[in-house]
Amino acid sequence: MACRSIWCGPLGDKLQPKVDAILELLAAELQID
Repeated sequence: MACRSIWCGPLGDKLQPKVDAILELLAAELQID
């Protein structure tokens, strides 16, 4: 898969864990409903 600019380099390394955490929270809320 091609690397999108926002996920490349140090910025992506910092953002990715936060994005994963947010996605997990959203998934949990959807499962509750």
